[in-house]
Amino acid sequence: AGGQVSLFRGGDRHGEVMHHQPEALKAIQRRVKNSFDPDNIFNPGRLYSWL
Repeated sequence: AGGQVSLFRGGDRHGEVMHHQPEALKAIQRRVKNSFDPDNIFNPGRLYSWL
C-alpha cells in the first residue's frame, strides 16, 4: 500500500532513518516542523539529517 519501514540491527544508526523524499515533500515537512518547533529543539536530525 505504499508504506515503508526501516530496521536497524547492530548496524550503523548514523545514516538516514527514513527513505529519500522528493523536494516537494521535504518542503512540506520543513514547514510542518517549523510551525510546531520554530526553535528546532525537539530531536533535530532524528528522522532526516536535513530536518
